[in-house]
This record gives sequence, C-alpha cells and structure tokens, in this order.
Amino acid sequence: MEIALWVIQGLLAISFFITGALKLLLNREDLIKKISVLETYSNAGIKTIGTFEILGAVGLILPQYLEILPVLTPIAAVFLGIIMILAIPKHMTKNEPIAPNVILLVMCVVVAVMTY
Repeated sequence: MEIALWVIQGLLAISFFITGALKLLLNREDLIKKISVLETYSNAGIKTIGTFEILGAVGLILPQYLEILPVLTPIAAVFLGIIMILAIPKHMTKNEPIAPNVILLVMCVVVAVMTY
C-alpha cells in the first residue's frame, strides 16, 4: 500500500509541478491558448496559482521523504485539492472537460487521508 501511495504522490507532484511551471514560465497569451479558462485571471493571478502549484508539488514529496514535518504532506494535498475544487466550476463555464480536475482531486483526497 505504501508503494501505491508514493506512486500517487509522485504522479500528483509531477502533474502540479509541470502545470505550475507552465503558469510561471509562459507568457499569458501563450498560456491562454493552452488553457483558455485562465483568460479570466490577471497575469499576477496566474503566476500566484503557478507558485502555489509548485509549492504544493514539493510539499507532496519532500516532507514525508525527508521525515521533516511530514504533516505538511497531507496539508499540501488538501490545498491542492482546494485548487482543483475551485478549478472545476471555471472549466464547466467554458464547457471544458473536468475529468482531469476530478481525477486530481480524488488523488489529493487519497494522499491527504492516507498520509494523515
């Protein structure tokens, strides 16, 4: 069970790190071409979300792996889950698929519950 949990944590961390990095590195116009729902956010808002996603990705792995404040891992999972909960209605208003957000949300819940 522990291996499966680490796999889920790894997949979540990779996913959030990549999307966070895209939000930080791409300019707003190029990013909106890939994720149209972001057009409702300012550039600062997009960068803030990207920063939180990267911090959350790090928080999913490092605290538990280094055994330094491992309580931060479920906290990171909860906050990333909140980001997904907030993203779902935004994607629904644009008639975009919400399945990826729901899957990531479920994975966040699993990590939060199993690492608590």
